[in-house]
Amino acid sequence: MPSASLANLPVELIYHLFDYLDLSTILFAFRFVSKRFYQIVNEYNRYELDLRLISKSEFDRLCFS
Repeated sequence: MPSASLANLPVELIYHLFDYLDLSTILFAFRFVSKRFYQIVNEYNRYELDLRLISKSEFDRLCFS
């Protein structure tokens, strides 16, 4: 039996997990785990950005990602 791993999940399930993560976590942590995750993050199109809750420095980091 194959071992269960986040890396083996279908993209649709990973997108569902992203729906519960904040933008910084997706872009600055999850994105750099592997080439597959980098591609998945780049194709994900349901980002929600609440500018009221973000610092200027974090906003600058997001702009240059």
